[in-house]
Amino acid sequence: MPVTYATEKTMVIRSPLLVTIRFIFFLLIGAYIVWLLFFRAGYQQIYYGTGFTSIKTKGVAFENETQSGVPIIWDRHDTVYPQSEQEAVFITATTIKTGPQTRSICPEQQSCTKNEDCAVLNSSQGYNLNNCTNGSCQVAAWCPLESSSTKPLRLQNLERMRVAVKSFVKLGEGDETSRYTAKIDVRVSDILNNASVPLETLYQNGTVVALMISWDCDFDFGKKKPCEGHFSYTRMDFTDSDSSGYNFRHALQYKVPGQDVTYRELTKVYGLRLLIITDARYRKFEFFSFFLQCASAFGLLAVAGYLTDVVAMWFLPDSVEYRNQKFMNIDAQEIEVRRQKWTGVLSDEELNKAYF
Repeated sequence: MPVTYATEKTMVIRSPLLVTIRFIFFLLIGAYIVWLLFFRAGYQQIYYGTGFTSIKTKGVAFENETQSGVPIIWDRHDTVYPQSEQEAVFITATTIKTGPQTRSICPEQQSCTKNEDCAVLNSSQGYNLNNCTNGSCQVAAWCPLESSSTKPLRLQNLERMRVAVKSFVKLGEGDETSRYTAKIDVRVSDILNNASVPLETLYQNGTVVALMISWDCDFDFGKKKPCEGHFSYTRMDFTDSDSSGYNFRHALQYKVPGQDVTYRELTKVYGLRLLIITDARYRKFEFFSFFLQCASAFGLLAVAGYLTDVVAMWFLPDSVEYRNQKFMNIDAQEIEVRRQKWTGVLSDEELNKAYF
């Protein structure tokens, strides 16, 4: 297999069409470079800041029932659980209470006829005793157990409660440090609408919504320009899954004076869990980024020539001729033979042997 070496060949083609095509490619690539450098600020470097948020809830909800003719009110201290979370808040919409419970032995939902039938029981609410009594497997647990027949309690007027969020961010370092504040005060109904969550879904399954606070500030050439935070909402729980929604349980243990028994009230809650996600960044001129963008731009300009060559060699009527002129096969041994003939080194007989 012969060893070959390839090198470029420059052709001068007098063709107004190719000149026009190359000029168009130059314009398109140049427009992209201008857009990248100046409109997209490709010469800037992105830095990230720090910050925190403050969350407060306002308003009241109430139960359907009344107590002595007075509505049973749930204020923000009742609906928000736990009272303090970092970058999040939970607002109760529906509760299912079980209790008062005591530590004892009670029947599970697993039916049985003999003790062996309870061996396969895997109870999530108590310890399996492998004991069949009155047609039910017995467990040691907080009794009575949770039941799906318990009527849930829905809090009315919840959609009118308000959530106030304040965002504080610090951008830059040293003398270039800037601090900004943004705040929003919205109803629960507005949060649900912006995240495309129906109110009925909140009551039945609960939901998780992320409040995105985006800061994108321009500190070009050291100038501190006004900067505002932008708020957006996104539903985070999966809507097409059986595990959609959000709920959890919390328990309250207590004792009655004069009794040596510990009681517990178990509450399962559904509601709105609002997560606060802050994205704080700022951009400013950076010489190294500007140098890299310029170097990439000059490299892109060379693409115009390659694209014009492709058009000339494959898409024009004389493409075959252009390819033949562009690519030539040259035999180095043949060139050496010709040189020696011209200098008189080889005779006619030796020349015939070299060729044939």
